[in-house]
Amino acid sequence: MTHREQFERCINLYPLPRTSRGMSARDYLDFARLHRIGQAGSFFVILSQKNTKFSVYESRPVDRSTGFICDQSIRFSSAKGMKGYHEKLRRIGYSDEETGKLLTSLTNYFALPPITVAAIYKNRWKIRK
Repeated sequence: MTHREQFERCINLYPLPRTSRGMSARDYLDFARLHRIGQAGSFFVILSQKNTKFSVYESRPVDRSTGFICDQSIRFSSAKGMKGYHEKLRRIGYSDEETGKLLTSLTNYFALPPITVAAIYKNRWKIRK
């Protein structure tokens, strides 16, 4: 069993402490897991997948000169997404200065500035070490 598999098994078996924070570089969205994390009062930052279906409920202004593209409140709109996670999420789109890649993060933490959400995801490998 790899370290990743061990970590995911622990996440599934044990409740997270309230106000925990986590991030993931998963290749897919586990809607039920995100729901459990949110219900535990914990927070997450994940990378959105390109095929993620959602509806935008609110768009907040962003300074595009800083590389940010959007800061939105969304809900999943696919049947699987709506069944597994029906609360609002925050969607933040930005261009990574170093790689030039366009990235979109999803989080249930609305109080953080967009730049902090982007930094949390970008620095996930530093945090994991």
